[in-house]
Amino acid sequence: MTIREFYACVGGDYEEVMSRLRSEERAARFLRMFPTDPSFESLSVVFPASEMMACGSSISKVPVSGTAPSAPLPSESSRSACPAAENEGQHPGEVSEDSLKIAFRAAHTLKGICLNLGLSRLYGSASAVTEALRAQDAALARSLMPDLRNDYGEVLEALRQLDWPLLASFRL
Repeated sequence: MTIREFYACVGGDYEEVMSRLRSEERAARFLRMFPTDPSFESLSVVFPASEMMACGSSISKVPVSGTAPSAPLPSESSRSACPAAENEGQHPGEVSEDSLKIAFRAAHTLKGICLNLGLSRLYGSASAVTEALRAQDAALARSLMPDLRNDYGEVLEALRQLDWPLLASFRL
């Protein structure tokens, strides 16, 4: 899959990205770093494992494949702790103020990364979660997470399908 095909696949804006980053080489460099950002995993602090798959979601455990060198994903020890441990003593579905702040920061960071990389569909999902968390509406944010999780998974899957051997010839 080419960079242009990648953007079409994930509901991104290839033309906008090229107008800002000026080359597919630069876009590839930043796209290769995308899976290493911990923002998506940090959102699990607010949401129970059953709603976010499990602590250490399997979405992020699968690295981008191909022959081009890719940055390693964060290790299990560097990821956020399982939310069950942090929210012990709270009622199910109840979220602490600190957890809301952490999740807001993570969602806001993910939103910004998606905007910069032209990942429009994922940006929309991240933006919706960000605004729910800005309003401190954990129930709404929780209800929006399946869309965010699906869009994030689509981006990771499309990254796996990029023609990394071709991209490896670029100076990244």
